[in-house]
Amino acid sequence: MLRTDDGTAVATRSEAMTAEARTIYTDYDPVGGCDAYCLAPPDLKKLDPVRVQHFERDWQAHAPGWELGDFLEHARRDRHRTAYRPEYRSESDSRSGSRPIYLGDLPSEGDLAFIALDPVWHSVLSALKELDQ
Repeated sequence: MLRTDDGTAVATRSEAMTAEARTIYTDYDPVGGCDAYCLAPPDLKKLDPVRVQHFERDWQAHAPGWELGDFLEHARRDRHRTAYRPEYRSESDSRSGSRPIYLGDLPSEGDLAFIALDPVWHSVLSALKELDQ
């Protein structure tokens, strides 16, 4: 709601805002090349491809957008990312299904509110421009 000095409303808008925080983290320290890892051994792919497909679907359900090798590289490089810090806010994407942040913690309630409300300024700016005409 935009108000004037005397309290008169000049524009209003109401809509629900949501934020979702998704993080993924491991303390596993990969040995050797991270691209050499796989979700299931090659022999199992031959013996039980349905089971391996289940592993792969499960991985994508819990870690959408993450390739296993990339995830393990983060585990090796970013071991210090166990606690949330405000500078990680820019990595947050509250859209459902987005890639989880490599982090061992969740944002605070205040930062979640900031993330959810961040797009609102576009509507406020648009309303101000319309009123300015």
